[in-house]
Amino acid sequence: MAGHIMLAGIHRSLKDADTPWNDKLKLARFAWCSSQCFLPNKQQVLLDWVCNALANQTKFDIEDETVCTLWQYLHDILNSKQMTKTIESSTSMSIRDALYPVLCDALRVDSEYVAMATACCHIILQSSSLGRSLTGKHDVMIDLLCALLHLVTKCLETSNSLQDTAVPCLKMLLKKFSLSHRQRQLQAHRKAFTAAYERLLIPALALYTCEEVGDKSTLKGQIEDLILMGIFNKDMSEVYRLYLTINRDSLEGRDKLKEGQFTDIDNFIGFLQKEAQCCKEKDSRINPVLAGLPVLYRTFITAYKPTADAKFAMLKKLCGIMGISPAAKDSGIASSPPPSCDWEQALPALELILKDVYINDIYVVSVDNSEGQPKFQWFLQLLQLLLTSADKPSASLFNCLHTFLDLNHMLIEEELTQIWNVSLMTHPSSSHRADNFEESRTAFLGSLMQTYVKLRQFDKLLECLLASFNQEEPSTDNTGDNLVYFNPGFVHRFSQCIQELPPGLTLDLWKLFKDDLVNSYISRISDATNLEPPKKKKRRSAASIGKNVEMGLEQAAVTFHLFLTSARVIDLSATKVMMDRTESLMAETQEEVLQALHTLCQNATEEVNERILFATLLLTYTIGEIQLILLQHTKYGSKLSKYGSDNAEEENQATQSAVDILGRAPCIGDFLNLKSGEEVMDIIGGYVKVLGSDHHRLRHLVHLLRTQQLRAVLLHSSSNDGTKDDGVMKAYSEDVLGSIDVEVDSDVLGATWDGQVASITHENYTIAFLHVLTQTFSIWLPHITTQHSNQVARLLVQSFSSDTPQQDGNLTMSSIAQAFLSSDVCMESKELQTELLSAAFRCISNSAGSFSPKKSSKGQRSSSGIIMKYGKLLSMLTEVTDIQDTNWEVLEAVGSEFSTLLKDNTSAQGSSKKVKGAVKNILNILNVLDQLPLTHMLPTNQDRCMLGLVVIDAMVTGWLATGDIACQPQLIEALCFCRNLEMNILKAMKSTGILKCFEVSSMLAYIINKHMHAWECMQETNQVDSLSGRFLELDDVTQMLMRQWMQKAAHRASQEENILMDVIKLIEDKISALIAKLKSSRPSARLNHLHGAIPLLTTVATIIQRTASPQTQDSKNRTYNEAVKKLCSWLQELLTSVDVDSAEEVDVLLVGCLAKSAVAVVMCQKAGREDGVQTVSDQDASVVAMEEDDSSPALATKKSKKKRTVESVEETDDASLWNEVLEPILHLALTHIGRMKGVEPSDPKAKRKEGQQVGEAAILSACLDYVRTVCDFVGDHRGKIDGGIMGKMWTCVSMAMSVEEDGQCKAEILRAASSILTCMDVDLFSKTLEETLQILSLTELSPVSVASLQSCVLSWQVLPDCQLSEEKHKFLQENIPKAITSLHCLLVESVRDWSMTGVLALNILTTINSVMTSSKKLLEPKQALQTLQACLAVQFTSVPDDYFPAVFSTMYLLLKSLLEAFPQAVVHCMAAYMASLQHMLRGVMRRCHQGSEGAGRIGDQELFSCAENMERLLTQLSAHKKEVGKFVIVLVAEYINELQKGTLLPFVKRALVVGVYNLVDVCDEKDVSLLQATLPHNVKEIYTEFYSDYKKYHKYKGRV
Repeated sequence: MAGHIMLAGIHRSLKDADTPWNDKLKLARFAWCSSQCFLPNKQQVLLDWVCNALANQTKFDIEDETVCTLWQYLHDILNSKQMTKTIESSTSMSIRDALYPVLCDALRVDSEYVAMATACCHIILQSSSLGRSLTGKHDVMIDLLCALLHLVTKCLETSNSLQDTAVPCLKMLLKKFSLSHRQRQLQAHRKAFTAAYERLLIPALALYTCEEVGDKSTLKGQIEDLILMGIFNKDMSEVYRLYLTINRDSLEGRDKLKEGQFTDIDNFIGFLQKEAQCCKEKDSRINPVLAGLPVLYRTFITAYKPTADAKFAMLKKLCGIMGISPAAKDSGIASSPPPSCDWEQALPALELILKDVYINDIYVVSVDNSEGQPKFQWFLQLLQLLLTSADKPSASLFNCLHTFLDLNHMLIEEELTQIWNVSLMTHPSSSHRADNFEESRTAFLGSLMQTYVKLRQFDKLLECLLASFNQEEPSTDNTGDNLVYFNPGFVHRFSQCIQELPPGLTLDLWKLFKDDLVNSYISRISDATNLEPPKKKKRRSAASIGKNVEMGLEQAAVTFHLFLTSARVIDLSATKVMMDRTESLMAETQEEVLQALHTLCQNATEEVNERILFATLLLTYTIGEIQLILLQHTKYGSKLSKYGSDNAEEENQATQSAVDILGRAPCIGDFLNLKSGEEVMDIIGGYVKVLGSDHHRLRHLVHLLRTQQLRAVLLHSSSNDGTKDDGVMKAYSEDVLGSIDVEVDSDVLGATWDGQVASITHENYTIAFLHVLTQTFSIWLPHITTQHSNQVARLLVQSFSSDTPQQDGNLTMSSIAQAFLSSDVCMESKELQTELLSAAFRCISNSAGSFSPKKSSKGQRSSSGIIMKYGKLLSMLTEVTDIQDTNWEVLEAVGSEFSTLLKDNTSAQGSSKKVKGAVKNILNILNVLDQLPLTHMLPTNQDRCMLGLVVIDAMVTGWLATGDIACQPQLIEALCFCRNLEMNILKAMKSTGILKCFEVSSMLAYIINKHMHAWECMQETNQVDSLSGRFLELDDVTQMLMRQWMQKAAHRASQEENILMDVIKLIEDKISALIAKLKSSRPSARLNHLHGAIPLLTTVATIIQRTASPQTQDSKNRTYNEAVKKLCSWLQELLTSVDVDSAEEVDVLLVGCLAKSAVAVVMCQKAGREDGVQTVSDQDASVVAMEEDDSSPALATKKSKKKRTVESVEETDDASLWNEVLEPILHLALTHIGRMKGVEPSDPKAKRKEGQQVGEAAILSACLDYVRTVCDFVGDHRGKIDGGIMGKMWTCVSMAMSVEEDGQCKAEILRAASSILTCMDVDLFSKTLEETLQILSLTELSPVSVASLQSCVLSWQVLPDCQLSEEKHKFLQENIPKAITSLHCLLVESVRDWSMTGVLALNILTTINSVMTSSKKLLEPKQALQTLQACLAVQFTSVPDDYFPAVFSTMYLLLKSLLEAFPQAVVHCMAAYMASLQHMLRGVMRRCHQGSEGAGRIGDQELFSCAENMERLLTQLSAHKKEVGKFVIVLVAEYINELQKGTLLPFVKRALVVGVYNLVDVCDEKDVSLLQATLPHNVKEIYTEFYSDYKKYHKYKGRV
């Protein structure tokens, strides 16, 4: 009892002021933990003590360190097991009120106690007992809520880890506050309202508008509920309504008012204005008031569902808060914004508010017009204010304009000119790209133009656009350059709109452009330059013209060019009237515009203005293009020919006049009164020479004009008996092609071009030139010289070194070159292909020449010298240009020198930086070669390319063998690329002359040696983990390449065996040395040796498989076969060294190699056995023939002994092969299949490494191929091998099937599963099927059960196609009904949640279809009809877009198979079959409506495929006319009803309507009449149009 008395004094010690705080804390901690401490209500006493200490820390003068310890003590006791037990025992526990102010103060990011305070707060709020004390303390909850709102906002902005605790605290407190605030409102709703906006609103809005809270939708929803409950509660509904609708300035309004009725809301609005101004003065990054106004507006509408007038009044109030209009005025807005308007912060908020205005139909045009357009005037003033006051255009501004356009296009029409200025006079900057500026601007302008196209008022839009160019002070940037910018998106939308215009309006717009150019610019320039001055008066130069006129002229010319090149020019000559108008406009444009502009330029040659000259050349080119199109495709220039003439002579004269016009190169010569194109180009060339070569836009236009002139001459020559002006053509070709700059700067390679002539600069001029050159190369091709071909090829090769990605439709050097090399022109130009090969090899040769040779310390040859020799060989290959005998001598010389270099053991080393640069250059060149038609080139080019690739291969392989860590990934990538190209050429080569050039055996041996050395370097530098996957890919490519070399060698009897025998001899020493090393090594070290031998094992396996294949067995002699068998025995001996006990440590790369090697051994054994059997049978046949009459028992006994001896030897060999090789490697393969496709093991050492995932598919394929081989082996030796191995293989493969996989991997897994099921014995087969049926009966779906179900479903999917024995087939057929029933039940459950079980549902449908279509007739007719339940179970409305095409296609196959296999059963159950078809028809039509979500996310090709399948099914059904005639009318009605619900995509409708027409063919007149009578009234019009089209376009009328 003494102990208890002593401990009872703890309470006094804790309260004693003389006791040090450290001792008090020790006593308190001991008292809490000790069971000997006997205090009444001990937990509450100690909790009160620590709360009191923290609340009075200033009064007690507690040090900061002690305060931190007190917080820690409070956290520990709140989080202790004793506290949990006390609370669970329903013992009342509470927190002292004095703690909450201290807690609120500690919940600050800069507080040193914030972590523990947050944790304590979380525990208090989580506990219903401890948090109960907050319920009745509304003010305390508000303080705590404010503190948490601030804390969470700061944590999210700074990515503080405290958010993990603070966010749950805030969510719990918001839930508690909701109940408390409702009770508070019942008592004093005005005080609750005031407290809500004064203390909570700003912190809540700050958190809501925080960018980092975007993914926390639950928290946002709670904040919206807080605003709804605090600011817009039900008690304030009537007050808000009166406040927003009563006009307080009128007498009637003042009569309805009560004193102080609107004080609270006035204070609320004033509070928001004040806070918005304070935030602006603080220069906050985000103004929470302005950013939160859209939330307030949306919540206001949601809470009260007010009238449109009330919503509009609230809109004006919010605009006043933003500073856009004074808050005190209810009508109109100020003509200029008050100084408090912060447009950068206000525009995003206004954008969201206007979207709510549009969504909620606040502004209805018809209603507003009937009321005198008050809202229209207000919105118009707001729009004017936006356009005049916004500091700079932004995405939010264009989104606001877009909403104004959606509200009423008349709002926009009032300010079209200003809108064009704002929209087009701004180049995108980096900040614009960040806020989706281009997307918003393009979307708005596209919608604007499309609106005026539909209104047939596009001329009005263009008038305003041209007016925006013709201004006294056009917008310029700091340098004074023109800021008009047509981005690719705008150009595309503008072109689309122009093409939709009718021809008559197109010509009107052409005239509009022409008149504007003449009246607004050309006349003013002519007046300013005083073209006809008095003789004594000095003429003014064009340079003195106002800059605004020059800029306006250029902008108008660019727009005119865009207009004419987008117009449907051919349609302008559809009728005689249209043709006359077109010819008249063309003549007026040439005379009034082009001739006037050229006259201006000629009379001001010394000081010609660049902008005027640019507009002149651009319009010249544009009109020339239009004239060429009209001359080529219409009867332009002839008044008679298009419309016919009775007088043949007049028609010939008209045609000849057109030819004469064309013969004088009319595109320019007509309106300059010149006789030839040479004079024209001389004049234009003079223009550019005056300005200098820096004007790249003008140089580009000159190239375009020369190309145009050449096209005109070619067109004339094709119409004039083949007469050609060779001099002009050669001069143009030399002028254009001679200006090719083959040395391109890095700035040019990294530039982009948007395709507009006006935006050409020094950086992108080469891109523009290359684009024109490649587009018109077919024109230059007949006149191109060898030098020009060389220049073009070098430019194209350099273009591939550009790393600039193609963005926003802009062109780059690499994108243009890639498109050209894959074009038909390059495919057919043999000369260009030859030059491209030369340019490619020259580029690598120059790169190799940069490795300058240095003498080594021992006087040996330098490693860099080897690289230079490789470069010299490539340089020699560039000399091969024609098909001549000397070319083969060059190739043989290169091959001979190359074979010598291969035998040199000097390593090809170099600095990492140089090697990286060289490899990057090689990758670019390989990309060039990959674009060429390697399989269709000239034989000489094929040989040259093959030899060059082999040289590159050797050079890169040498670098790889050096073990340079920094370069190995790039080297492996280049090697894979190079060897793939070699393989493709070898497959296509018809001749084997390349084998004469060099020693193939030396090359293969070189590859093997360097391959092994590279792997050893990887092991030494610990790079196996990171590069094993890439190395496996290289290993596979190398194996296929060697197989191709051997196959190519097989076509040359003189070299075939020699090459392969040389390779075998070269690797004999290596494989024997490896066997000796493995025998002398410990088991733990064998794996490392095997790792290093992966290339060697691959080579041996390749040779053995090549020999063992049936196609090549008979072509080898005995010596070669014996050598291969010896290799096989060595390989088998190697494989016996695999340590099964360390299976987890064997790398997946080695597993794949071992599996391939084991397959090769089995193939060789089987091939050898077949040869032996054939030999024995031949000998026996000869013996029988010779001893035909001898039937003595001695001979029979001799034959029997011989047969038993052979069988005994085979059994011994097979048992040894199984026990020593196949079974251990099978254990490895199964282990690694589980590691790659199963659940990851818990041991981190056993997990897949990141680098290995690259080659996972190839490894898995090798392992599964080996599993199939083992199945065949076990099947051949049934009863002699442990049957349990099949169960192990099935367990592993079924686990692999449980993982969702698509494509090749899934096919490989299913093939392996089929092989295992085929080779199983009857007992294991029946047991396996029973287990799968038991799993299929599961109804509760979870991620774990879905995986096992996936495996079972796929098992039943492959079963119908397995080659089963009669007994197994009988067992399968007995269990099919159970399986179908289970699959139907499982399908019903799986279609409820496509996110988790979508793949499972799709596999179930595929499995049911597989059973249905099996050739073994596994289903009875009644059982087959149950599959209709599967079709009706799938609700297409819930099928995600990702699954819809596959699900629809599978259901189509199911119904199609059912109708084909069981037609009689379908007839007896036609109602259910029709319901399924109706279900599918409805699903595809609703998914293919224009504007539907599916039509936007599913590809057009996939939707078209679904529609085609539906049409095939309907057509197939219509073939059973007698059986389905009474039912198909239901499908026709369904089609008509769905047409009424939305417009089908055109291509979908074209496909579907054929099937529906076929159904109507089946119906008789009574059915058609019944359908018309029973259809709803609102769809009868659609049916009438449908039936009219049917009779007009489809119904057979008895005549052709």
